[in-house]
Amino acid sequence: MRNRSLIKIPNILLVDDDPLNVQALARTLGGAGFATTRALDGVEALECLETETFDAVVSDVLMPRMNGLQLVRRIRRRFPDLPVILMSGLISDEVCDAIAGLGAAALFQKPVSRAALILLLRSLPREPGRPCCEFYWSESEPEEAYSLSA
Repeated sequence: MRNRSLIKIPNILLVDDDPLNVQALARTLGGAGFATTRALDGVEALECLETETFDAVVSDVLMPRMNGLQLVRRIRRRFPDLPVILMSGLISDEVCDAIAGLGAAALFQKPVSRAALILLLRSLPREPGRPCCEFYWSESEPEEAYSLSA
């Protein structure tokens, strides 16, 4: 029998101004064996990051007070190796260009493919030489990932 005290449960910070979306993600990830903490915007997320240790951050892009791009910039300064996965319902060339330059692990189009998100989180940390950012279409689109890095 394995000693459960030696098994580390990955802790994921979920950031989205839509409480229903963050609740659904928390339920899905909890069922997949992840611990989650919820924040409703980037400011709240930074407060969580100062008091708790996380294995990854999953954040919406468009939020009040501090958007996801601003949050990634702040995370990179304080926690340079922390994987950040972004999600957005509105994906433009400008957003893709900005995200690729920030070192996000991935960008998911909403609605987020729960299975793809779980697989990505289980594969972290990323191996050196892998693309810095991958794009995942919503569940209604093909399940392909497109690199946003050069």
